[in-house]
Amino acid sequence: MAAACTLLTSTQTGQAAEKQAPESNVQAAALVRLAGTNVSLKPPVGFTMSQTFSGFIDPQTNCSLMVTELPAPIDKVLPGFNAEKMKEKNMFLKNLETKNKGTYMGALVEFSQNALGTTVHKYAHVFGNDAFTVVATATIPEGAPPELMERLKEAVNSIVYDTNAAARPVDEGLPYKLNDGALLKKAKRLQNSLIFTKDGKFAPPQSGPLFIAAQSIAEVMVQNKAEYAKKRIQDTAQLKDITVDTEEDVAISGLKGRKVLATGLDTKTGAKTFIYQVMLFPDTGYYLMQGLSDEAQRKELLVEFDKIASSFKLL
Repeated sequence: MAAACTLLTSTQTGQAAEKQAPESNVQAAALVRLAGTNVSLKPPVGFTMSQTFSGFIDPQTNCSLMVTELPAPIDKVLPGFNAEKMKEKNMFLKNLETKNKGTYMGALVEFSQNALGTTVHKYAHVFGNDAFTVVATATIPEGAPPELMERLKEAVNSIVYDTNAAARPVDEGLPYKLNDGALLKKAKRLQNSLIFTKDGKFAPPQSGPLFIAAQSIAEVMVQNKAEYAKKRIQDTAQLKDITVDTEEDVAISGLKGRKVLATGLDTKTGAKTFIYQVMLFPDTGYYLMQGLSDEAQRKELLVEFDKIASSFKLL
């Protein structure tokens, strides 16, 4: 079964804050907590709170600051910032140095990345302990004014992690809401993704049925929704030999979408896996809901996945 952290590709949000930032030209000096996280920081001057990920963006230049909390120990995450491993993903390491955050182990990482014919430069502070890791990444496209990166670095360096924060709703600040199922309950939040596991328990590596809902980060325009949905299910992580069984149009919470059911094989175990997917399409971007279970549980889990997906509601 695919691990919860790798089920989806690039689909993560968190836009509200404990102290609401203005919708544009954020210049507040006070720390602002990013909804759905224990991270507070000083917003970069001139940037807007993102509506599709936890952080800030300058829509004119596409410069951004994204903050992600991972339910993984820091000593498992840091080795990924290795020049050889990064190069495999078209990322090129420029500098790596130790930079703790208070009592938390950490590192500063500077690198560039090539994607879709564009080069972007990134500055990341990665820190955490044996229970979690925070990755705060500032990104500017090639040719953007250097002072924008300096503003983003200041914001990254201002981060405070609140270990004494009271428990908050896992879906805090998301633009959508989903109900728990009979078996699967909301267990974890990753950026704009909600992860549902059996009885809401989350202790990676997670085995058993999973359900994940997320909002796309990019505001893409989807022309052929049926083909887009089919391609997306065939790109499901950690599965191979995926074949589409059925597909149909759906409508939930006033949004038109596409439901696709498929079968694939787990790349590690070879186990036959049932894949459930519903994509809903607003004017730009999309919402993705995807469930995985052993093929033997298809009949039972189809009912469960349908129940959760049909409860989707835009806020």
